[in-house]
Amino acid sequence: MKKRDLTALERELLKPVDKYLPVIIVIVVTIMSLFLRKIAIWWNYSEIISGFDRHVGHVESAFRYMTVFWAEHLPFLPVHTVKWMSGLADFGLAALVTLLLRREDKTKNALLYTVFLFSPVLYLRGIIWAQPDSPGMAFLLLAFWLSQKQTGCTAPSDCRLSLRGCACVCFAAVGCALAPVLLPVMLLFLLFRRKADNRRMLCYQTIAAFFLTWLLQLFSLLLLDGKWELSESILCCVRYLYTDPVTGTGFSSVADGLTGLARAIAFPASVISFIRAGRKPTGRKIALACAIQIAAAILYSSFLFS
Repeated sequence: MKKRDLTALERELLKPVDKYLPVIIVIVVTIMSLFLRKIAIWWNYSEIISGFDRHVGHVESAFRYMTVFWAEHLPFLPVHTVKWMSGLADFGLAALVTLLLRREDKTKNALLYTVFLFSPVLYLRGIIWAQPDSPGMAFLLLAFWLSQKQTGCTAPSDCRLSLRGCACVCFAAVGCALAPVLLPVMLLFLLFRRKADNRRMLCYQTIAAFFLTWLLQLFSLLLLDGKWELSESILCCVRYLYTDPVTGTGFSSVADGLTGLARAIAFPASVISFIRAGRKPTGRKIALACAIQIAAAILYSSFLFS
């Protein structure tokens, strides 16, 4: 059967659709994703009125606890506020990933945004579990994106303090302070850019970000407990390695410890694998990214719904 050619009127009517198709896709996908995240909020019991307390053993970072503490003072149900802090950060993270992987074809950019935003890992770890990984990763990716705009330096005297450099350090420190598991991720970013012209500057900024992360933990403990806790501020950055986030005690076995560590690194691993597969797509990278996404989704769902 012969395909019918479009009339002049039909072509004129379809021109705006072709022109604004990426925008339409982004708007529709954002609305659908917001609705899906609202479903996760509906799962909470309506009788929940109490705020969030610090976990047993202070497993998460002090900076994370401080943000939760101040969120309780907002005129919303505390448990909803904490969940939306993670849920809304998913959209910023998706936008940053799309920015890092942007193509000349705007429709492909919209599809990248769609695929990432509908990731089950993003949904399970963020709005359902209310973990700080998504906002933390968003701040870290923002710092990484800004670092790509910097010029190189060959000597310490060339690495002058700039507004962009300060922003890189601050964003990276806030991200790592929210989710300390991202500290080794920051080192991985530095390793990936070992041939960059501005590597010396990135080294200095990484050291500064580590120091600022520790300061954020230290001052958060001061605001929460009213005293200086130097050792506790350091433990806030590494406690996820050996402590069960549910019980607040050490892992009971090696298997539990490995499972807990896998839960901690699964989210950043899924984001990094997606970015690497999107930058230079090959069959092996795409297969690895899909495998990590599936494994992380199974890991989080088995823990959440067991």
